[in-house]
Amino acid sequence: MSSGVVDFLPLVGIFMIPLAILAFVGLCFLEWYWAKRQDNALGWILPSLSLLVSLYPVFMMSAPPEQSFLALLGTILFVFLLFNIPTVIFLVIRVLARGKRQSKKEIDKMNILDLE
Repeated sequence: MSSGVVDFLPLVGIFMIPLAILAFVGLCFLEWYWAKRQDNALGWILPSLSLLVSLYPVFMMSAPPEQSFLALLGTILFVFLLFNIPTVIFLVIRVLARGKRQSKKEIDKMNILDLE
């Protein structure tokens, strides 16, 4: 006979994955909004926090004594790159949003010069 807790765990996983994806999409929209604003500092909040959070698993890793230095370095690099995927996504969003804002500024400058 199974307990109720064990039967409940797969159901929690089914709901947590879409919830995590929805939260990440919401953070992407927040990054887009912050990057388009005039204040430059707001657009750096999410990439910076994401970078700091990605350092935690790297520092918490422990190496078995028989593992070579190169294998440990490869593992650390892999974990660091894996956990920095959100950081890269936030930076790409920032570059795209800022690029559109910069091109709009340049068009406005050219329109002002054409009026003179």
